[in-house]
Amino acid sequence: MPLLRLLLSIATVIGPLSAQTAAAGLGDLVAKADTIAVVDILSADYSATAADGPMYAEAKVLKVIKGKVRATQRIRFGASAWVGPAFQAGERRIVLLEAVPAGHDYYRKARWASLEAGKIDLFIADKAIEKCTTGALLEFLKRQEATPPPRKAEFQ
Repeated sequence: MPLLRLLLSIATVIGPLSAQTAAAGLGDLVAKADTIAVVDILSADYSATAADGPMYAEAKVLKVIKGKVRATQRIRFGASAWVGPAFQAGERRIVLLEAVPAGHDYYRKARWASLEAGKIDLFIADKAIEKCTTGALLEFLKRQEATPPPRKAEFQ
């Protein structure tokens, strides 16, 4: 029975949001993302992870690369803490997000879910924010594919 519970937990984490990106390369994430933004992580809440739930992060958007969020807007997104990435307050990140369908069982407390979970931790240097475009990010991610997971990279 404990094995069944573990398998059900894993299935929940790899549910409909993560399954569609599981086989995708890093470059594919740019096309799949509903929103791509440079953000400051304001807080990260891991309290739900003890019960196999997601991590939730609050972030302030600094630059919109793709999508309908606005600069200076605060957003909340979820990420599976089982596979990373590990977000911490004070980090400047590039996040690739997909919209969470209403009533989604796993990401109940967020409108967005991280697509880069388990693939790459994306940081960005302050001086690189202005030159971070969809095309530049796509090229950067494709170069990172040669590195085996877990990956941690800074767009410069």
